[in-house]
Amino acid sequence: MSIKLVSEEIKRFLKSPDPEVICIMGKWGVGKTFAWKEYLKKESKLKNGISLKRYSYVSLFGVNTIEKVKTAIFESTVNVGQIDTGPSIKTVQDSIYSLEKNVRWLSKFFQYIPKIKDYLPELFLAVRGQIICIDDLERRGEGLSTKEVLGFISFLKNERNCKVVLLLNDEQLIKNDKNDDFKNQLEKVIDVEMHFEPTPIESAEIGIDKSTSFNKKFSETCISLGIVNIRVIRKIEALLKKLEKLLISHDERIFESAIVSVTLLGWAIYQPTIAPSLDFIKSFLRYGDLFDDKNKEGEKEKEWRLIINKINFSSFDEFDALLLKAIQDGYFDSDAIEKNSQEADKRYELEDRDNSVHDAWKKYHNSFDKNDSEVLDGLYKSFEKNVKSMSPMNADYIIVFFRKFNKNAEADKLIALYMSERNNEDQKFYDPGRSMFLNINDVNFKKFFVNKLATFKDTRQPEEIIINIARTNSWNHEDIETLAKISVSEYYNLFKKIKGDSLRIVVSQTLKFGTYNPSDENMQIISNNAEGALKIIAKESPMNLERVISYGINVEEK
Repeated sequence: MSIKLVSEEIKRFLKSPDPEVICIMGKWGVGKTFAWKEYLKKESKLKNGISLKRYSYVSLFGVNTIEKVKTAIFESTVNVGQIDTGPSIKTVQDSIYSLEKNVRWLSKFFQYIPKIKDYLPELFLAVRGQIICIDDLERRGEGLSTKEVLGFISFLKNERNCKVVLLLNDEQLIKNDKNDDFKNQLEKVIDVEMHFEPTPIESAEIGIDKSTSFNKKFSETCISLGIVNIRVIRKIEALLKKLEKLLISHDERIFESAIVSVTLLGWAIYQPTIAPSLDFIKSFLRYGDLFDDKNKEGEKEKEWRLIINKINFSSFDEFDALLLKAIQDGYFDSDAIEKNSQEADKRYELEDRDNSVHDAWKKYHNSFDKNDSEVLDGLYKSFEKNVKSMSPMNADYIIVFFRKFNKNAEADKLIALYMSERNNEDQKFYDPGRSMFLNINDVNFKKFFVNKLATFKDTRQPEEIIINIARTNSWNHEDIETLAKISVSEYYNLFKKIKGDSLRIVVSQTLKFGTYNPSDENMQIISNNAEGALKIIAKESPMNLERVISYGINVEEK
């Protein structure tokens, strides 16, 4: 049933004074309770929105007896005008005094205030002619049966003239009550049955706070991913509210990008059986399907790729690793976020300056004037002015352009200038393995990158790399390449050398690479070489054989 129809039915239910039972069914987290409370609050503010003047909400989670349900209903009863604030000591007092007016002997209770709890079941006499919402039937205590609850609801309607709303996850209830003829019992009690199945658009409309500055972008991302679980949406939104405060002083594009990443990663963590896996997200490249063999991906992976492509998520980077850790830990590392954001500010500033080169290209693209010298002179000056911010790709375009017009001397000067000004960049800058777009066409210019990249040496020990991957749950191209170069014998020596807790971390992590991405050859090499080393160790003694088997290695015992 669409949200619109559910909304209209709830409005009708609230306006009518007649005793009635409606049941709103839906999967966990789709927002049944949230939507019901929102509609209730909205109608309570209208003059004739709700006919009955008292309301009570009760969750059956862990409740074992009907007597406790009765007590909970009385304690949570409020006037319709108090729905926003909810029950309190004052509302309980009001209920007691209201009943005292009709039952004189109730005044005797007040001389036994310390034992008032003993009389709470009798106070249920005050519950009549009101709206009652009963939630979480599928999570009731073991001592309370579905039949008892439904019988009690029938009593509330027929004997106490109440209007009852029953919220439940029918799939879970049927699963838990396999021997209980739930459907037949339910049909005898309820008057109206509704299935709450919101679309992604409706879930975003219900669950997202419209007062935030990022609600539009967040809504678009949730809808594109197809998220319908409102609890998940609200949890991700809470994270974004915290992150926005941390990024308030930085380039707004940082937070805009983070909205996409936090939504995707949060969905993967909170709904792992529905969302793309974290391993897939970490290895994702937006245009990876243009370069890799598509047949290497399974149907599920292809579906995940289509979903992620909708939100313009390019790849998992260092900042995403910080965001992922924050979602998993429940808090943001403000110092690490600040440091990374400052670096991002600088990158965006350089990109903005680099974009000014496009103005120099306009004289070439936007006319058929005979202005060859003017175009080349403008490009040369723009190159000189923006060399410190210009991307390698844009620099390469200009250099190749000069060679087309036999300006080889000028092209070589531009290469020399670029080499001089960008000689101190970090390794990522020169590594095509870190950027699929680092594709240099000019032969002389490309040599600069190849030679410069060769000067970088990874001084980290394999053990250090593996432990860091295991602890941060993230890695980069260089990490995988380094570990893939380690032979079976080298892994054997590594495993024999390491002692203590670090051994299990290192062995487990190297084997895990075989399960991450079947299409990644280097990951498979790491796992295969580590497994080969373990099989050698298994042959050394009966105890080592048992140790290796404990890691899930299939060792044929001779």
